[in-house]
Amino acid sequence: MGYPEIGFTIFFAVVYYSAGELEAKSGAPNHGVLWGALSIGVSLLAYLVFGAGLIGLIVLQALLLVGIATVRVLIDR
Repeated sequence: MGYPEIGFTIFFAVVYYSAGELEAKSGAPNHGVLWGALSIGVSLLAYLVFGAGLIGLIVLQALLLVGIATVRVLIDR
């Protein structure tokens, strides 16, 4: 894992953490740490298990976003 991969991992972790914090401002529970940890987990999965590059990382992060949104919709029902 080189510097660009580490940079993107940190970037996505911060974005997901911030999204969890932003959602908490609307009265929902704060899931910032959980979402940031999931993002780091997906990044490690992409690089270490699948051997994906930056495009693979972006695709898996987008799938994580869809997964989080789906779970949130199902919980809010």
